Amino acid sequence: MPVPAHRRAEHHGGMVDPYTWAFPVSRIPPLPVAEPELAEAVMDRLWRIADGLAATHAEAAHDDGGGSPWMSSPHRESFTIVIPMLEWLLEPELRRGGTREGRAAMLAELVALLARPSLPEATCLQIAFGREVGEGELRMWDAIAQRADDRGLSIDECVAELVADDAVLDHESSRLFRGLSSRRPDAARIRRGIALLRTAASLVPPSMRPPMLCAIAWLEWARGRRDVAAAYAAEAADIEPDHVLAYSLGVMTTAWPLPAWVSTRARRRDRASVRRRW
Repeated sequence: MPVPAHRRAEHHGGMVDPYTWAFPVSRIPPLPVAEPELAEAVMDRLWRIADGLAATHAEAAHDDGGGSPWMSSPHRESFTIVIPMLEWLLEPELRRGGTREGRAAMLAELVALLARPSLPEATCLQIAFGREVGEGELRMWDAIAQRADDRGLSIDECVAELVADDAVLDHESSRLFRGLSSRRPDAARIRRGIALLRTAASLVPPSMRPPMLCAIAWLEWARGRRDVAAAYAAEAADIEPDHVLAYSLGVMTTAWPLPAWVSTRARRRDRASVRRRW
């Protein structure tokens, strides 16, 4: 689970102000040139998704049935959808034979899902470490929702309690996200994931790109490419100045050590590079 920005800075010694880049960053590599027909199909699908979400929220507002609100919420449904969708989008063999309309639908769904809180973080972790990590993230949220129900709290209130007790920081997904694990990510999946997210970002207007740029920033940091990662985080912040995840990743990519799974040689070179910048 993601850790709030101020807690992330605190647990790495508060190295920099969360809203200040540690050093100047370059621009991101140009996004792929979008296929006009595919971009049009993606946007058409996104408008239909938006209409469907409006209807879903209207129905939920009038639903007085029993059970946990989380278990039937659109947010939980987003987690259950994105897990198999990512695997399909990441595997060329699974996509073979698919139609343009089908690809447009899947890419539009991905863009829409990544706009939800915590989905960019869950997505980049699943890309890097595999489907079981995505499924573990969903189980964690289910457990938090159950705890919230048992204690008569909202999920946000329950998360705030867990963060205050540092319980969130000890969860496997949080340690992976902060690079505090020796477990190595899958380099091939990261490459395919970055290509997928760059393609998705190229098909939508800039205002819709920050979640995808943030996920790319983390994936680049995960493979030890600090400067490139910082550029993606800065691009997301330029587009949406109040985007909290973009600024959190700005701190991570410019001031934190590289992940523990990055090779010793690469970490040594990186430390020397950072010292020269300071």
